[in-house]
Amino acid sequence: MDGFVSAIKQMSQAACAEEIAGIAAAAARNITGIGEINFSVDGGEVTCRFEGSADIPIQQANLLEALAASAAVALEHLALRQGVEERVQEKTQTLEHAMTLASQSRETKARFLAMASHDLRQPLQTISAIRGVLARLVDNADAQSHIAAMGDAIAVMETMLNNLLDFSKLEAGAVTPTRESFQIGTLIKTLQTDFSYLADDKGLALTACRGSGMEADTLVNSDPYLLGEILRNLISNAVKYTEAGAVEIQWERVGDHCRVSVRDTGCGMPEGRLEMIFHEYVQLNPDRQQQQKSLGLGLAVVRQLADLLQHPVAVESHLGQGSVFSIDIPLATQEAAPVVEAVATGGDGEGATVLYIEDDPGLVDAVEVLLEMEGFKVMSAAGHDEAVALVANQGAIPDIILVDWWLPGPVYGHTLVREIRAPLGRDIPAIMLTGQTLDNELEEASQVVQYVLRKPVDADALIDHIGLVLRGVQL
Repeated sequence: MDGFVSAIKQMSQAACAEEIAGIAAAAARNITGIGEINFSVDGGEVTCRFEGSADIPIQQANLLEALAASAAVALEHLALRQGVEERVQEKTQTLEHAMTLASQSRETKARFLAMASHDLRQPLQTISAIRGVLARLVDNADAQSHIAAMGDAIAVMETMLNNLLDFSKLEAGAVTPTRESFQIGTLIKTLQTDFSYLADDKGLALTACRGSGMEADTLVNSDPYLLGEILRNLISNAVKYTEAGAVEIQWERVGDHCRVSVRDTGCGMPEGRLEMIFHEYVQLNPDRQQQQKSLGLGLAVVRQLADLLQHPVAVESHLGQGSVFSIDIPLATQEAAPVVEAVATGGDGEGATVLYIEDDPGLVDAVEVLLEMEGFKVMSAAGHDEAVALVANQGAIPDIILVDWWLPGPVYGHTLVREIRAPLGRDIPAIMLTGQTLDNELEEASQVVQYVLRKPVDADALIDHIGLVLRGVQL
């Protein structure tokens, strides 16, 4: 009887009809003692055959019938199981195909947005460089006020463009975080430098303060580019909506997190409507002029990026008194990525040679004039071959390389920097300009160059960064 039960269990787990027939035959031989018993399967019917005219006791005959019936049931279950498996396989293939199409769609959108970002930022960078040239050429006070207004307009356009492209990338699912350990103080000091020009233009004090529990080299674990984008939006809003007073960036330890806060003395917001500000196209500022300078997407980008990184964001605000936005970032224990070291030339950079690699002729002309007005010597190249030939044929070693990230051909800016450095036997300092936003491909570039600056770069900021690099200063 045990053999009968065991055979039924084995048949229920069999993978094919032949295996079921074999199990049934083996069990039948064991039950009857007859060596020549076989089971055959035909169209779902099970037949038991044996050789000779052996007289089988009625009890054993009944067991053989039950065995044959069990084999038939096992066959039915096998057919059902195979049908289900086929349908599951078909559904799986359909789902995989749909996922492939969705992935291709996201990649297409990501490529389009990357190209759109670059192409839209190029003319803004040209205008910014020309504005810098005009500011140095014109002494008339009225003209200077118009030039300053041009700078304000460029900053507004940049903010709108950043938020529109970033929001589009997030909606398209084209943003994937790449977490690493890095010094939070370095990121904040860089942002303070980047926004100091806008704050100075409005007469605001922009300060960065390290709070309790934080060391100068404290590490956090996050995506430095995406976190930087969050903080850029918060600092930009604080400067934009503060007409007098100060904007303070503070970072402090709260448990096992680093809390970065951006505090302003601006117009503030109604406490009962604070959650609304993280929705797209929402603006709570009643000033119509200020509303025209924004699409209402900046804080929506902040919330989506913070959710993507799993960094809690909070806000406190009082109407007429100012606002405080904060974000909590996990502290890190592993080593940070090494800071790129470079051979510094010393001095302020006056008389230094800049190798400028950019394929936009209008932008090249504007930046060349700007650099020459600041006392630099400029060698310009439109791409890879021209840059390599320029250094090789003229034998002139530049003091610094200023390079666009997106160059003609398959070589990116940081790859070209490596290629130029190799035969010269020295790590010539480099600054890379890019029209990319939220692009993880820039991570590799940050390991090669001293600064990655996002277009449009203010003319004064560009000159200052070149000076910092030439003096060997790393924020």
